[in-house]
Amino acid sequence: MNKTQLLNRAADNIRILAAAAVEKAKSGHPGGAMGGADFINVLFSEFLEYDPENPGWEARDRFFLDPGHMAPMLYGQLCLAGKFTLEDLKNLRQWGSVTPGHPEREIERMIENTSGPLGQGHTFAVGAAIAAKWFNQRYGEIHNPTIYAFISDGGVQEEISQGAGRLAGHLGLDNLVMFYDSNTIQLSTGCGEVTSEDVAAKYKAWGWYVQEIPGNDPDAIREALIKAKAHKGEPSLIIGHTIMGKGCVTAEGANWEGKCSTHGAPLSKAGASFEKTIEHLGGNPEDPFQIFPEVKKLYDDRAAELRELCNKKYEAYYEWKQANPLAANEYETYMSGETPCIDWSLIQQKAGAATRNASGTVLSFLAENVGNMIVSSADLSNSEDPRLQERRFQRSVPPSRCVRTHHGVRHDRNGAPRRNHPCLRHVLRLQRLYETCCPHGGAHGTAGEIHLEPRRLPRRRRRTDPRAGRARGADSSHGETA
Repeated sequence: MNKTQLLNRAADNIRILAAAAVEKAKSGHPGGAMGGADFINVLFSEFLEYDPENPGWEARDRFFLDPGHMAPMLYGQLCLAGKFTLEDLKNLRQWGSVTPGHPEREIERMIENTSGPLGQGHTFAVGAAIAAKWFNQRYGEIHNPTIYAFISDGGVQEEISQGAGRLAGHLGLDNLVMFYDSNTIQLSTGCGEVTSEDVAAKYKAWGWYVQEIPGNDPDAIREALIKAKAHKGEPSLIIGHTIMGKGCVTAEGANWEGKCSTHGAPLSKAGASFEKTIEHLGGNPEDPFQIFPEVKKLYDDRAAELRELCNKKYEAYYEWKQANPLAANEYETYMSGETPCIDWSLIQQKAGAATRNASGTVLSFLAENVGNMIVSSADLSNSEDPRLQERRFQRSVPPSRCVRTHHGVRHDRNGAPRRNHPCLRHVLRLQRLYETCCPHGGAHGTAGEIHLEPRRLPRRRRRTDPRAGRARGADSSHGETA
């Protein structure tokens, strides 16, 4: 079995697990999960850099799933990586299980974000990319993760994704790679019945590097990821033309791929034959919850590679720390999740001041006391201290302590929560979930939103000296959701 055949076998394994989990639950979304399995398999088996023994490692790559209904795909993939058991998959969508219908953030299981309304995953990824870029520009190669996101037709149609896409392109976030699972199928119709836009042209106009590939071809996926990671100055969008319900057949063995019915129903209720499909994919219909031996070896080998990679990175970090003690102390303080001590009584407000001016007074004070604060402004910076206006987050500009990202006038779209611009709001959330920044955001009609609350479960400071034993991260399951 050559490499391509092995990757196809592993992707089929994910398809089987996803379809079987939905079938057993009698509810769920198998079609998209089956179509997207090839990309997530190549990403996790060859590209995503993480510590198998320390999922909370601060410098890890991060993977954000926007379409939460494709949870069976993510759970199947993470089962291959050893973060879920087959028994967990059998309990998909059951009360009290660790495999709910939409994933919920749990770093120890490598789930970076809680997903729900489509489009929010776009902004989560952009927020994380901004935070990661800030740390990379400030501390160099010791913190240089890639942020990956998996998006879908529905998310691309959501207006919140437009603001995120424009902002990422404007800031040149070349540490961000999005895979667009373009299967042209929605829950009730084909995408052609509701949209006719040129997505590639749209993202190119926003300043993205765009590639289009056959999304179920592992070799094409690998080549696209290599190019995306090598490309500088622009975020990357890989448009993968995938097949909804890849591998589905009827009881007679006829092809049942590309059907709307498989999007949101178990295969047995969608016109396909569950048993014949599992058999067609190389599984056992009587016992579909299995990991093929060759696939297990693939992921065991990848885990060994990752351990070696992380040991080298921990060693490099220790050497950098020895040479840069002050910078390392600052870095570790930010990474620890410690909330800075703020004496709020020192802030003096003028009587009767407008709320946005009062917010500016607070921000001016915080700018001098919270070094890792990222301020996101929707065309309101003139209401705040000039010192903040000078600290703009820009391409290839070394950042100061406390920086501002300018979002421009991108306000309420599609009834976003509260009167706060939705793209800014969710970008902020992911900066917070990145666990290193204290984000603030303001938009017209608000006095701003500042996140300085302490962690619910404080991080344990990780050991950075490899001679003291393998670096261990904290319990990162804070219970905080996106």
